[in-house]
Amino acid sequence: SLMTNSLKKIRKHAAHRRSLMAALTFGLAAFLAVIDLCFYYFGNYEKTIIIGSDRGIADALSVHMYLVSAAFAVTGRRERPRTWQFSLLHPDNLEDLGDLFFLIGSLVDVVLCDYHFDDNTSFWSTLSSFLWFFDACFYLRSDLLTKSVYVEVA
Repeated sequence: SLMTNSLKKIRKHAAHRRSLMAALTFGLAAFLAVIDLCFYYFGNYEKTIIIGSDRGIADALSVHMYLVSAAFAVTGRRERPRTWQFSLLHPDNLEDLGDLFFLIGSLVDVVLCDYHFDDNTSFWSTLSSFLWFFDACFYLRSDLLTKSVYVEVA
């Protein structure tokens, strides 16, 4: 029936892009970043600095937690089978691209956090920002396409 097919469409496209673990680790990473910000502006930030670094402990943990979240997002979030067909008009493909950019951006951030080779140049930080920007664009486009599926069904 039309209603059954519509519900199948909704179930197929409405699944959240991240697994529960990815969402929890992403939230924890954001929480740690807020804690770092609070120490920076309101607390004794010097006591939270990692020895030999300019980063606070909560900031470094946040960067690494985003990488854990990206790993969860890329590896264990889908029930749908992978196909060789690719389209920028398909929400799942856009989510996959968003997850890939999320993972690469997180990897760049972890390397920058741990090895400090970007201290004299803004290239790597700029690259990281662009990766995160495109990650968000792919997720937003996927959400807009998914919303159109809801509108078609309703």
